[in-house]
Amino acid sequence: MKFRIVFILFVALSISAISFTNASNLPVVLSGSSVKIFAVSNSKTLMVSVSNNLNDAIEIELNDANGHVLYSETSVEKVNTFSKRLNLNNLDAGYYTLVVKKNLVKTIQPFELTETSIKMSENERKEKYLPNIVQKGNKVDVNVLLNKLSDVNVRVYDIEGRLVFEQINKDVQDLHKRFDLEKLAVGVYLVEVIAGDETQYATISL
Repeated sequence: MKFRIVFILFVALSISAISFTNASNLPVVLSGSSVKIFAVSNSKTLMVSVSNNLNDAIEIELNDANGHVLYSETSVEKVNTFSKRLNLNNLDAGYYTLVVKKNLVKTIQPFELTETSIKMSENERKEKYLPNIVQKGNKVDVNVLLNKLSDVNVRVYDIEGRLVFEQINKDVQDLHKRFDLEKLAVGVYLVEVIAGDETQYATISL
């Protein structure tokens, strides 16, 4: 099996279709969760504000009703508070989902885009914890926290894409496990953790 590099396609949208511009000049009130998403009244504009105290990379992704990625961007700005203004004026009316990833937390906010405004409810917002993969010498620690019982599959591939290690953990809600990879040859490997409907990757060198 060879690795396939997945390119995120900018589907049928020009630069003017969706503009992501800095909005640090707009008033933003932060409290509670570090990720704030809200609609600007009487407009087709979303505001995203993230309290980024650890200077983590922040990923923003916009999906249509079929789960197709319309836009994706990663910010590595070294700021305590990250703000973005999302102008959706050129998108068709319909249902969309905004996904914001910070560190190991994924915030999912569905919303409806009408001809003149955005309908959104915080009650529909969800937060998920992504699998955490940490290398410690020839060992790899995997930490997973799920909101329901699911299988957690840990796989390791070599640089040729060959599966060299796999362990399936059945029906777990959380997993904190150290995997000993000292029997593998010196080289670069890809660790894949599939936990429920989330997948996380990490490159390691032994």
